[in-house]
Amino acid sequence: MQEHPLTTEEPRDDVHHEQIKHLNEPVASDSTVAVIHTQQEPNLIDQASDSDDDSDSIDEALWQTTENNKNIPYTPDMKRQLTRNLTKKRNARNHVLVFQETPIVMQQADRYVVAATYGAGLDGTEVEPSTRRTRAYMVACDFSDESYNAMQYAMGSLLRDGDELHMVAVLNREDNPETVKKMGLSMQSELKMAAEKILEKAQGALEQMLLFNIKLTVHALAGRIKETLYQFIQDHAFTLVVCGSRGRSSVKGLFLGSVSSYLVHKSPAPVSVIKMKKPTKPTTHTSSSTKK
Repeated sequence: MQEHPLTTEEPRDDVHHEQIKHLNEPVASDSTVAVIHTQQEPNLIDQASDSDDDSDSIDEALWQTTENNKNIPYTPDMKRQLTRNLTKKRNARNHVLVFQETPIVMQQADRYVVAATYGAGLDGTEVEPSTRRTRAYMVACDFSDESYNAMQYAMGSLLRDGDELHMVAVLNREDNPETVKKMGLSMQSELKMAAEKILEKAQGALEQMLLFNIKLTVHALAGRIKETLYQFIQDHAFTLVVCGSRGRSSVKGLFLGSVSSYLVHKSPAPVSVIKMKKPTKPTTHTSSSTKK
């Protein structure tokens, strides 16, 4: 067997070469075989064809501006200037970083609702136009540290200028008649007290935020917790529902824990369950010299 170089070419076969030799012979010009004519490369610029008329049609000012824009140097001052301009714009609006002077109160038989705007001046109307789509967030609250932590998460991580935040608490008086009798409060008094307590917490946290035109609404509702929250979410178009991982009970999974689990599986809106960070215990280092 004849060896050949290791390439993509096949070894020469003399018999086969004789059989196809006629294919390489020249043919008459009137043959049906296609003839390839050499053509000028269409993408090549013919320097000789350039005329003075083309140069006369150029707008000198436009050409100079275009050339200058090709070589704009970048300096760190550009970023600092942009930051300074943004800071000045924010500082110029610091006077509107207050809550609306007169909140709007809506009271019904089974609910007490308080609405106030933050970051739009005392009258709540100093709003800059924006093309950003408004988002609405809901936080389920049971007055526990877990639920207030979820509220602070929503304010610090989710809210942007122009968004809505709804704080919702449900008071279950039906299943707690002894507690209701002990407190001695009417339904409207208890709902009002709950709404004002949440509003105070929310205002204190939101006042620390550099946010504008935030619509804060506190809803204190009466009813069974799970069913009432589900129906409330069903009636609104929330971007996200936020709740704590567990509530006032020290036993994991009770109260807000079971509610959060219920909402995760049943809520028509996405649900985010926020866990509180456990406080880290300070580590004590014992010197080897003190060991016995």
